[in-house]
Amino acid sequence: MGIAAFLLCFAGILALVWGIYNKVKAGRVSDAPLVSTADAAGKGAQVANAKGGISAQGRLVCQQPVVSPVTGQQCLYYRLEVKAKWKQGDVTKEKSIEDHRVAAQFCIDDGTGPVWIDATKGGDFDDEKITTQEKGTGLLAGIAGGAIQFGNYTLNAGMFSLGTNYEVKETVWPFTSTGNLYACGKTVNNTIAEPGWRSLIVSGKSRDELLSHATKSAKLSLIGGGAALAAGVLFGILSAVFAEPAEAKVEPVMPVMTTTVAELPAPSASASADTALAVDTGKPAAAKPGAKPAKPSHK
Repeated sequence: MGIAAFLLCFAGILALVWGIYNKVKAGRVSDAPLVSTADAAGKGAQVANAKGGISAQGRLVCQQPVVSPVTGQQCLYYRLEVKAKWKQGDVTKEKSIEDHRVAAQFCIDDGTGPVWIDATKGGDFDDEKITTQEKGTGLLAGIAGGAIQFGNYTLNAGMFSLGTNYEVKETVWPFTSTGNLYACGKTVNNTIAEPGWRSLIVSGKSRDELLSHATKSAKLSLIGGGAALAAGVLFGILSAVFAEPAEAKVEPVMPVMTTTVAELPAPSASASADTALAVDTGKPAAAKPGAKPAKPSHK
């Protein structure tokens, strides 16, 4: 029951986090005014909300998509992360070697005129694809340095890198030549860009579809997550209450060693009187028969 309680609590926390994320996303979409692409490009801050939030939707226009370095996909955006990993004793250490983001130049147009979307810092995109590969150097490349191939991407390992593994992670937002996009962000120089610490939202769904989907996901996740967390806590309490008491450990009792001192034998009757102890009674001890009396001393 304890494992079930832990799993329920863990699943509940994940669902709550996902619910909060979607609730915040729905709030952002709801708060950002939906304007025409021409107004977003020409008026910018005049049609945005007090924090600069703005949104628009229209047909995607991209003359030249970028190509991802590992999988070679045409895309609107990709991120490449490269890490080196090695063992030091029992601890695995890692170091970031490369982390860069590349976005194509693209805009959306609802028929009134285009507005550019600045996705160079990434964002919350639909249908991202993630590819992760990990490889180590061979003996020769690990000593003298050499190239390691990850799809179309070549990594040059340094000298004396034997025992080092390299991990390459590619995140791709694929390009589709047709279709509409909804963009929600901040107006920056008459473009729609990332709003500070929050991410740019770009979706193939319309604003109404995205808002409905995010609101529904938030509601279901928060209810389900709360229920799972409550059930996990309840199971944990029940498992603690009804758990069988652990058997008391009985410590081995060491036997008490006793030493009996044997009684000394009584002195024999024939023992020499010379060894007998005189009891001081204040009277002179009786002389032995046949013994000469001691001469009185004259002082």
